[in-house]
Amino acid sequence: MLEGQRGGFRGVSLPPCLWVLALDYTLWPFWVDTHVDPPFQRGRTGETRGATQLLELFGVRHFLRQVEIYPGGKSAHFHRLQQDTGVPFAQMLFFDDEERNIRDVSKLGVTCVLVPDGMTQALLTQGLEAFTRSCPPHQCPPQRPPKGQNKLQSD
Repeated sequence: MLEGQRGGFRGVSLPPCLWVLALDYTLWPFWVDTHVDPPFQRGRTGETRGATQLLELFGVRHFLRQVEIYPGGKSAHFHRLQQDTGVPFAQMLFFDDEERNIRDVSKLGVTCVLVPDGMTQALLTQGLEAFTRSCPPHQCPPQRPPKGQNKLQSD
């Protein structure tokens, strides 16, 4: 999750206050809990460790302010994100490979982008353009300190 990132995107005057990216089959082409072998941790209780290790290995972690890998439905997770961050749904951008997640989360008012074959620069641009068209000018709420340790979300 990228929170409150500003600037650096052409044609986007006010980027989303909250960016959410699914992991499995969005950032990498496999499921961490079934397709990853040691030295990575796996299994339902250990998949968050494996996902966190992969974020580090792929160099993605340092771009993220907060990481959540949440074992549950996306709609429930977004309600919790909204409650924890104070960011309205309309100021969020979500990338996922599953149509059902896109459908469920878009009903909340979140701008959603289907990622059929992994994240690309073109999909990032498409998402930002869709967000710019759908979201009125806004001010991001002040950042709230993370509650406890980083939470982690799985697909």
